[in-house]
Amino acid sequence: MHCAHCPVPILLDELIQSEADLIHAIANDSCDGVGLKLSKQGGITAMIRQRSIAAAAGMVLSVQDTVGSEISFAAILHLAQSTPRHLFRCALDTRAMIKGSVAAFDAPIHNGGAEAPVTPGLGVTPDHACLGAPFSTWKDPI
Repeated sequence: MHCAHCPVPILLDELIQSEADLIHAIANDSCDGVGLKLSKQGGITAMIRQRSIAAAAGMVLSVQDTVGSEISFAAILHLAQSTPRHLFRCALDTRAMIKGSVAAFDAPIHNGGAEAPVTPGLGVTPDHACLGAPFSTWKDPI
């Protein structure tokens, strides 16, 4: 599948930052796929929504982030594993993008791929000493 304007497959990456950008690209048949980045798209919920829109349009998807850590890669891996296989292009392992470690996350690379653990949440154990004190907290008002 190629967009109507070009015989070469086009994947939009940095240009897709919101649902409006994605819908504009779909409406104008501007591309064949998109690169979605967790922090750029607005977090996990926004990225799931944008992935669903792109998938409904039959677009190929890359699941990435602009910077990384074990926590970021955990979210990327869960999103990648829940993306329809026939539309999934790749996922970026962001763990090596920073020096040091901010969390424990057991997802070794085997044969070019990884699988998210089946533990609760993202499956990470944050290193609270490394991350420091929270800058804000919320409590149940009751």
